[in-house]
Amino acid sequence: MDGKLNTEQEFRCRYPSDKNSSLGETPMATNTSLEERIAAVEAAIFELQKQLANPQPTNWLQQITGSFKDEPAFEEVLALGRAIRQGDESVLEAEDEQ
Repeated sequence: MDGKLNTEQEFRCRYPSDKNSSLGETPMATNTSLEERIAAVEAAIFELQKQLANPQPTNWLQQITGSFKDEPAFEEVLALGRAIRQGDESVLEAEDEQ
């Protein structure tokens, strides 16, 4: 054989279209499910195109504002920063001892 498939039977032997024996399902989805999948993909693409056409201005600062609210570690960082700015070295020395 020269690498070409000579008959339909030979093609079917090499590339069976029967049910997948290990999974019990056909290798390709039915036309209905393909149509449904394509419709879902088209709807998703439409939504993405809409979002790209009308981008919402994003202010990164507004997105993170309040994210550390009531976080004890953040309150401690603020207090230490304030102490450094005011030159209060006693706070820094207390931290070194811990």
